[in-house]
Amino acid sequence: MRAKLERDFDRFKRELPRDFPAHVRETYGIDLTARYLGEVVPHPIGKGSGQLSLNAGQLEDDAAAGLAFVVLKTVIAEDEAGAQAMAAWAIHESKMKVERRSAGTGREG
Repeated sequence: MRAKLERDFDRFKRELPRDFPAHVRETYGIDLTARYLGEVVPHPIGKGSGQLSLNAGQLEDDAAAGLAFVVLKTVIAEDEAGAQAMAAWAIHESKMKVERRSAGTGREG
């Protein structure tokens, strides 16, 4: 096992194989698949909320790179007058456009 891990560390230190979940399953006998809120997550590699998850282009790049998930920035709702019930949590520097996103399966989210 140690020799396999060392070989893979050297082999993939700059970039993971395109289908690394299959590589892990075949090489180590470990299935990385999980379920979260009824959705299949093919592996545990994703991106947390932050400045790199603000727009559709970033999400498309993440999907193309093979990330399993992205945690979107939290939206603080405003009423018609612009008041926020959670104003203390709002970050005023970040401006976001809220829009619906479709899952990889096409389901609206």
